[in-house]
Amino acid sequence: MKQILTLAILISIVSFSYSQTYSDGFSFNGKNRTFNVHIPALYSPTEAVPLILALHGLGDSGPGFQATGFSLMADTANFIVVYPTALFDQLLGGNAWDNDLNPFYDEDDVGFLNALIDSLSLDYNIDQDRVYATGYSMGGFMCHRLACQLSDRIAAIASVSGTLPQPIQSSCNPNRSIPIMHMHGTADATIAYDGSSPPFITSVDVTMDHWVAHNQCDASSVVTESLPDIASDSYTIDTYHWNQCEASSEVLLYKINNGPHTWLGPSNDVFATQEIWTFLRKHTRTPEFTNTASVFNEGFSVSPNPFQQTLRLKTGANKIERITLFNSLGQTIWTKETNWIEESEYTLNVPQIPLGVYWLRVENADAQETIKLVGGE
Repeated sequence: MKQILTLAILISIVSFSYSQTYSDGFSFNGKNRTFNVHIPALYSPTEAVPLILALHGLGDSGPGFQATGFSLMADTANFIVVYPTALFDQLLGGNAWDNDLNPFYDEDDVGFLNALIDSLSLDYNIDQDRVYATGYSMGGFMCHRLACQLSDRIAAIASVSGTLPQPIQSSCNPNRSIPIMHMHGTADATIAYDGSSPPFITSVDVTMDHWVAHNQCDASSVVTESLPDIASDSYTIDTYHWNQCEASSEVLLYKINNGPHTWLGPSNDVFATQEIWTFLRKHTRTPEFTNTASVFNEGFSVSPNPFQQTLRLKTGANKIERITLFNSLGQTIWTKETNWIEESEYTLNVPQIPLGVYWLRVENADAQETIKLVGGE
């Protein structure tokens, strides 16, 4: 973590007049969960912005992981970054993510992080197709678990020094291709590159092979490149890039030859934070139900937004034959067949739902419209 600490000193002397970082929290499964949120200086509620979940390593915290520099980058690139803090694991002796490596630790961090995305989406205009996860060491393991189990929410992940957890490898089959970036040192004495220690981890090679197969990449198309060795840090970097994959996905490995268990900083040949954002920003999650292109004729509207159980729908110059409400995971939670005529106004009564982000799809035989809503109570 030496690189992170050095970077923390650098960032501490930089001040922004309009950006904001604050601490917050909520109760999940009866426990208080805390996190720090950074809102960039360029943020405007009128523009949907990406969200990055930044997950710390074992024994660290959300505030401590801010030293990676994502907040500084967010102010330039205009994304929101949240630094959640894991709960304390007695067996491991520090704050630890429930990434399935410890069979005696069950805190449902997948559920917590999903709820965190929902919570932030209520307060800010989050682009639901550009939600990303990145993490270091134990946080990196957690990113791979999110790719396996929350791919309907997470557009892409980038892990540093944390591979695919062995206990979930056989069941890891997301319903879509998901872009994966991984950085790892070959001399990592904490999380071995070859998977030999600690228990229940996979090697970097096995992790890459898994995602190459899942994303249906052309294994023979891998592009290898040795990056310029400029920094005096005693190690070099090779990249392995599988870029011919299903649905414009990709898999990217940074192999840090002779590299330790570390987060590469500005003094190295590459800066991990910069490389991660460069990778993540290329990718969007676009499930079928989030097609928000305006295809209805003029006069169509839905209000209010936010809503509780009642919506007012104006058809405008459109007939309406079906209405479907999806949750943020793309799951259908309610549907209604209709025969609503043009230039009319109707009241729509929705079953009671929990507070969160939803998508309302309205369609006829020729067209459809999908609208993002905040609803429930």
